[in-house]
Parts: sequence; structure tokens; C-alpha cells
Amino acid sequence: MLKEKEPSLQFTTTEELGTLALFLCSPEGNNVRGVAWNMDGGWAAQ
Repeated sequence: MLKEKEPSLQFTTTEELGTLALFLCSPEGNNVRGVAWNMDGGWAAQ
């Protein structure tokens, strides 16, 4: 039921969340400040 309402038609996986966490903890994510990252398949955009 939820998948049908998901704009991207797929749920965010734990692997995707882990990849974002690794990025934010890496040197490449060093300057990320004060931003909200929505990994919700488009729910926040509705």
C-alpha cells in the first residue's frame, strides 16, 4: 500500500542511507553544513 504512494515507486534502502552517512563522514562531505538531506523517494516534495 505504501509503495503505491511512493513518488519514486521504491523505498530507500539501508544501504543507500549508509552510503549517505559514509559520504557525510568522509573528506568529500567535510564542508556540508546546515542542510537537510531527504532520502525519502520524493515524499517531502509532495
